[in-house]
Amino acid sequence: MKFIKGIFRAVIIVSALSDCNIIVSQMPGLFIKSTGLSDYEVRPTWFWEVYGPDLVAGFRYSFNVEDDWKEVDASVRSFQPAAPLDVGTYTLHVQSQSASGVWSRSASESVIVRILSPYTPTDLLFTGTVATDNIGQWSLEKIHLPELWGYLKVLEDAGLQRSEVIVAVIDTGYTNHPDLIGPPTNLLIDQGYDLIASPIDAEDGDGVDPDATDEGDGNISVDNSWHGSGVASVIAALSDNGGNGVAGIGLNSVKVIPIRALGKNGGTTYDIAQSIRYAAGLPNDSGKVPDVVAKIINLSIGAYVSSDPYVDEALEAVAGMGIIVVAAAGNEREDGKSEVAYPALSDHVVAVAATTYFDSIAPYSNPGDLVDVAAPGGIGDFFPSHLEYTNTWRDWVIAASPKFEKTHPLISDDYVYAGIVGTSIATPHVAGVLALLCTVDNRMDLAAALEIFERSSMDLGPQGKDRDFGHGLLHALHAFGAYNVIREEVLLPISSKTGNPELRLQSVPVGKIDERHLIVRLHNENTVSAKALGHAADVLTAKGVTLVSGHVGRDNLVQVNEAANIQDVREDLLTEEEVVAVFFNYRYFPL
Repeated sequence: MKFIKGIFRAVIIVSALSDCNIIVSQMPGLFIKSTGLSDYEVRPTWFWEVYGPDLVAGFRYSFNVEDDWKEVDASVRSFQPAAPLDVGTYTLHVQSQSASGVWSRSASESVIVRILSPYTPTDLLFTGTVATDNIGQWSLEKIHLPELWGYLKVLEDAGLQRSEVIVAVIDTGYTNHPDLIGPPTNLLIDQGYDLIASPIDAEDGDGVDPDATDEGDGNISVDNSWHGSGVASVIAALSDNGGNGVAGIGLNSVKVIPIRALGKNGGTTYDIAQSIRYAAGLPNDSGKVPDVVAKIINLSIGAYVSSDPYVDEALEAVAGMGIIVVAAAGNEREDGKSEVAYPALSDHVVAVAATTYFDSIAPYSNPGDLVDVAAPGGIGDFFPSHLEYTNTWRDWVIAASPKFEKTHPLISDDYVYAGIVGTSIATPHVAGVLALLCTVDNRMDLAAALEIFERSSMDLGPQGKDRDFGHGLLHALHAFGAYNVIREEVLLPISSKTGNPELRLQSVPVGKIDERHLIVRLHNENTVSAKALGHAADVLTAKGVTLVSGHVGRDNLVQVNEAANIQDVREDLLTEEEVVAVFFNYRYFPL
């Protein structure tokens, strides 16, 4: 096996499940439950809630005895021991306090702590080799994935039936890396699609087509990133396949549909939105949809704009279908970025930050109020003076990837195992774990995913949710326990909400835009001629374009400067209200 190192932002570089929700006390007002993993969790978490009007002034709890009470305010609804517990039985007692200061009777739940054996796949790079400093896939250990694998094996032996779950990786496409395509394969090549509209950007001589092969995304001065292969391998690399390579998070139960939206010099708003629609089985330019739509969509991409309404429209639509989108926070902290990149900035996604081997926030990972959760992303060798830089494979996340300096077509010697760094590689850790949870119960939606992170993540920063880690570092086993509680509470309504944002004309925000295109949608009953006119000749160049009713497309409607504002869009035969929206076609890049 060959190894290289690079960065995606600058390449080369308790009891059984059936009784996890037992209500122990039937007293009015208060009940308590464990994580749903109590048999095999050495630091179980207890949650408590109240029935009816929530008018409590506070709570108090006593651990393992009923006379050592600790009072907490009414916002505290959980308890986890500070240190791992020995094998044995433990009980938590909780009481609520009324507004007049009266304490209720105790609600209690007992947990039996047993030993859980983590599952270790046979893939050589999971445990590490001499070539990787005997350091394996530490990022999977950090999120306690082997413990979840082991727990799922126990449940399967007891009769648990799991289903296959699909993740759409919208990125640069796929390569024929043997740890991805097999045989057997976890990469659904025949379901993938190339949705890059521009043949020039696609570098394959045509536009939209059913071949999602990664043709490269570099140019003369920049190596190819083969970004999509590295991202996909974190989720769905072949596991237990004769001792080769790396193990995927899905452990062969999660499949990936590769969707190509990034080509030479990145991708555009239009292509990203069309790709999201394809992944969800919604109408799109290909005229096709996958045989089975994705449950999770991974977006390890970003543009530094404050909003992108055309993409956000697609994100809102898929969220309404119960599809969960996971997006990278961005890698520009050291350049002064104080907020996450878009689409992590959208309300319709899970935003993922990156951590180092030592569980600190990665020095490149963007902060922001919308960061939801963190996952390992490494530090690389771009910060050699950083206190956590080790000059070993602890600085990198190991993934399956071609050599960055190679160009298409690739040959067998080009396929290696790369050290990757960035929020791009942190993001598929979250997408993969969510998919793994959905193999047990596919009802999860975005709201449930966010609650899982709130209940289960390892709090690494200031207490509670913060701008660096969000709710904390992903903990796969705890996440599964939290999901058991949530799904038993029937907190997972699948919304059928669809529809479009309010009709509007958009002005150009500050940010990178494609200077040559706008995305225009008209809802008119007749074929019309639309013309864009600016108040200043140096802002907009008028150009007549014929558009058909219901048209959605990328058109050479106007020439737009990066700093331009569209002040008016009108035509003699149209009213402004007849133009549903003018969306700006931003440039997206691998993160």
